[in-house]
This record gives sequence, C-alpha cells and structure tokens, in this order.
Amino acid sequence: MGILLHCHVIKMGFHSNVHINTSLIDMYGKCAEVLWAHRLFDEMPNRNAVTWNALVSGYVTTREPRTAIQLFIRMLREGVPLTAFGVSAALVACAQLEDAALGAQVQGLSLKAGVEFNVVVGSSLIDMHAKCRNMEDSVKVFDGLVDKNVAVWSSMVAGYAHNQCPKKAMILIKEMSSSGLKANYVK
Repeated sequence: MGILLHCHVIKMGFHSNVHINTSLIDMYGKCAEVLWAHRLFDEMPNRNAVTWNALVSGYVTTREPRTAIQLFIRMLREGVPLTAFGVSAALVACAQLEDAALGAQVQGLSLKAGVEFNVVVGSSLIDMHAKCRNMEDSVKVFDGLVDKNVAVWSSMVAGYAHNQCPKKAMILIKEMSSSGLKANYVK
C-alpha cells in the first residue's frame, strides 16, 4: 500500500515536496522498510530536521541503533538543528545499545543546543538510563520533570520492571493512578 502511495505521489508530480517526502520516509520507517526510506532520503535535494529525524527514527524502529547514531552524527555535522524528537530518537538508539556514555553525550549535546527538556526528551532519558541499569539517574530525570504525562510515568514504571524492582513499579503505578493518569504499555 505504501509503495502504491509513493508511486501516486510521483505520478502526481509531488516527488520534490520536502513535506510529502518526509511523510513517506516516516511511513517507510514505521513499516520497517528503512532501505526504501533511506533511498528516498538520498534522492531528496532538500531536507529539514524533520526529514532527518524521520530517518533516524526509522532505523530505531528496525532496531538498527548503530546506523541511527551514525545518521544522527552526520546530521549534526551537516548543521541540522537539534529538535526534541531527534534527541529522543538518538536516546532510544543509545538505550538499544545500552550505552550510557553515548547517551550522556547526546544529553549534553541537547543541553548545549538548548533543546527543551520536555516529556519527549524526558521519557527517552528515563528509558535510556533504565536500560543502561542506572535507575538513580532515571529517578533524577523523572523528579526533574515538572509536567509528567502518561509516557513519562510509563517509562519510569517500565524502567523499574526492567531493573527487577516490581515493588517500586507498583508504588509508582498507584501514585500515577492517584494523579488521575492510567498506565499504558511501554517497550
């Protein structure tokens, strides 16, 4: 279906539209067709931060974190501005690699670039620290977030579960419920 949509885009003459191509890259990534996404990315004469983020996220989706990080570094070298979504994707790649040092570098870059410390970055930081077996830093990030949405709470609960702390996870679920939020599934 996605390839048919892509063919239709070409047929209609929209193949050079950065927004449409970025949406196609995102679609291919979410469908685990990252090679198609990368091919389209390489053919694009103009790209923006959203385009780069879509491709980095595609590699994260297909569990190719090394490629995602290489692309993230290339993006930085080409002067593409960092966004919360780009930082989040890079942090997820660091979590997949279980590389806390690399995650700390990504976090430092985001702070230096002035990327807003929001629920998108916060939940990814919590997850990255938890997957790297550093719940102390996950707790610091969680406590430092003023606005906590379901993703933030769920990332923290999943972190406790991942680190064999079921009692702490259950306590947090009760706190979450008391705050009026309902837990959801987090990988």
